[in-house]
Amino acid sequence: MSVRTRMSVHTIGLFFLFASLSAQAEQVEINWEADGRFGYEGLLEGAAMTEICGPLDANAVVEWLVKSLSPVDFNIHYHQGEEVVYPTRQNGVSNLTDRLTATTAETYCWMFTNPQTTPTVITLDLQLNPD
Repeated sequence: MSVRTRMSVHTIGLFFLFASLSAQAEQVEINWEADGRFGYEGLLEGAAMTEICGPLDANAVVEWLVKSLSPVDFNIHYHQGEEVVYPTRQNGVSNLTDRLTATTAETYCWMFTNPQTTPTVITLDLQLNPD
């Protein structure tokens, strides 16, 4: 097999891999209520991910609560160019609560990944700039 043919087969394989991964990914936009709250509950399929994202101003404070019927991998992240910054990252989460203070104005994402093959229900509650 020529180098060109191997590269084509490799490229096609990567295409199908990314296509299958994107089919198992859900992206949700954060739409804050007038009182600064946002809530999400949904089914996270097995071997899938859900990413819930929205812009935050620098120094914005968000209290957050994560729940899952079975353990999931969870993180909060944002992108600075090619770099991904993780203010929070933890595997095997079923119930977790904390507070995030945005260090920079960016789009922050609360991301759930289900390492299991069976679906689970996830819940995310956010409160922007709590008293």
